[in-house]
Amino acid sequence: MKMIKASVKSLFILITLVSWCIAVTAGPAQSQTPKADPESAQRVEKALERLDAAVKLTPEQKAKVKALFQDRTDKVKAINDDPKLTPDQKRTKVQEVRKSTRQAIKGVLTSQQKEELVKHHGLLH
Repeated sequence: MKMIKASVKSLFILITLVSWCIAVTAGPAQSQTPKADPESAQRVEKALERLDAAVKLTPEQKAKVKALFQDRTDKVKAINDDPKLTPDQKRTKVQEVRKSTRQAIKGVLTSQQKEELVKHHGLLH
């Protein structure tokens, strides 16, 4: 009986050690949501900085515009990565995304900010 108890205890310890080794060597679990690539994040930040420098966005406007720029970046990447689209189709779709982003940004800006962009920077055409 002592022999069986010792074997069960040894088996339990072995299973525990093997499980621990597997967990340690597997590393941290991967997140289900993909991380934004650093280049995309930089593009979004630079676009936001340029617009903020031109019209002095409020913190609320910055948050909204940043989300719009991120959405644009994600959509453009998806379009460019789509192997089913021809280069002309990609170009057309990207232009549509950019146009809709400009329209959405216009909705966030005040009339004075819109005038400033058109007058001094030729943006939001």
